[in-house]
Amino acid sequence: MLRKNTRTPRLSQTTAPEAAAFAGTRAVTGGTALLWDLPELCTIALVYSPAPLLKTTWATWVEELPFCRAVIVQSGPNEPRGKGPGLQVRDTDPHVDCDIYELLWSKLSELLGGPVPFWPRALQSPAAIEQWHPGAPPRPVAALPSIDLAPAMRVVARTDPADPMHATLLHFARQALVDAADSAARQVAMTHADPALIDFPAYPVPVAAPRELDPAVERAGWLQLLELADPDAEAAVDAVYRVDGGARFPASALAILDGDNPCMTEWTGRLEPVERTAWFTLVTDDRTTTAYVDPATALPVAHDPLADRWHTLLPSRLPSPTPLSEVILYPGQVWIRCEDGTLYPCPGALEFSANWGYAGSGSDQMARILAVLLDDINATITDDLPPVLTTLVQVCEFPWAEGTVLDRAKLLRAQQGTQGI
Repeated sequence: MLRKNTRTPRLSQTTAPEAAAFAGTRAVTGGTALLWDLPELCTIALVYSPAPLLKTTWATWVEELPFCRAVIVQSGPNEPRGKGPGLQVRDTDPHVDCDIYELLWSKLSELLGGPVPFWPRALQSPAAIEQWHPGAPPRPVAALPSIDLAPAMRVVARTDPADPMHATLLHFARQALVDAADSAARQVAMTHADPALIDFPAYPVPVAAPRELDPAVERAGWLQLLELADPDAEAAVDAVYRVDGGARFPASALAILDGDNPCMTEWTGRLEPVERTAWFTLVTDDRTTTAYVDPATALPVAHDPLADRWHTLLPSRLPSPTPLSEVILYPGQVWIRCEDGTLYPCPGALEFSANWGYAGSGSDQMARILAVLLDDINATITDDLPPVLTTLVQVCEFPWAEGTVLDRAKLLRAQQGTQGI
C-alpha cells in the first residue's frame, strides 16, 4: 500500500528497518516512475525519462506523485570507486534541511534491500519499464533514438520505393537506430558497480547497419525531401538537423545578410517569391518572414521585413558554367562574380564561412575557398579544405576598402605567390 509522506531526515541519513516493498509503476510526464514503499518511513519514486532533466519537469513529477516523499533521478556518470551512477533527490519534506541533494547508488540499494535497476537513456521505453519487477530477467529492448523518427517514417510510407527519398530516409532511420543501440551498449559497459548494487534489466536489440548508400542517390533524396511543404517533411528535416547540424544536406551553412550595397541590391533583386518548403526549416523558424528562392542556386531565402535582414543558406558549390572572374568585398560579406556575369554569395561550409580583413579563421577559410574555386569553380566547399601557404592569405587578411574588387589576375598572382598586397 502506498503511504503518505512522513517527516524523516534526508534519505542519505536514513536507515530502513527492513527491505522496501516494490509498489509498481506510474506514468509521469515524459517518463516512468518505479515506486517503492519503505516500511515505517515513506514512499519513494525512481523516475526514468529519456528527456533532459529540467527544474519544471521535476516540479511536475512532484505534483504527479503527491504520495511520494522523494523523487529520485539519475544525475550523471559513475560515482568514484565503481559504486554506480550518481543520483539526485527532490525531497518534498519541508523539514529536511535541503530539498535537492545527492544520494549514493549504494545507499539507495541499501534502502531498497537489493540492486537498483539501471536503464540506459536509450533503453528507457515506458512499456518495458512498466513491465519490470524486481527479479525479472534481462530482456531485449529496442533502443530509442534521441530524435523522433515518426515524421520521417510517415514520409517514407507515402513515398514510392523507387524514389531516392525513400532509400535516403530509410538509411537515415536505420543509422539512427544503430547509433541508439550502440549508445545504450556503451552506457552499460561504462557503468561499473557491484552486482549486488545494480541490476541491468534490459539490453539493446541488435540492429543491422545500413548498406552504404550511393552519394548521388542520397543527395537526390535530401533534395526531394527539402522541396516538400508539409509539416511531416519539416519535422523530418529538423530531426536530421539535430543529428549533425545539417551536414548531410546539400547546403547547411546559414548566413544572415543585410546592408545597402550594390551586391545586396543585385542579389535581392533577382530573388523570386515561393511557397515555404522544408528547406526553410534550415533557414529560420520565424514563419512571419517572406519566402524567396535564389534562382541562381535554388537555395531558400527568408526576408525579415522588420530588421530588413535576409536569412539564407550559402551554397556548398557554385553551379556556374564559367570560371571565377572577381571577388567583391563588403563588411562581413564576400561575393563571387563569374565570367558569365552571375553574382553569388561566397560558398561556405557548416563550421567555417569566408570573411576578410583580419588574421583569423574567416580570412583563412576565404583563402582556402578562393584557392579551390580558382582551379575549379564547381568544387564542393568543405570544412577541411587544404591550407593555403601563399600570399593569397595576406590578400584575404588585408583590411581593404568597402567595395574593393579583386580580379582573377590579381588572385592568381597571389595564389602563385608572385604578388602580395
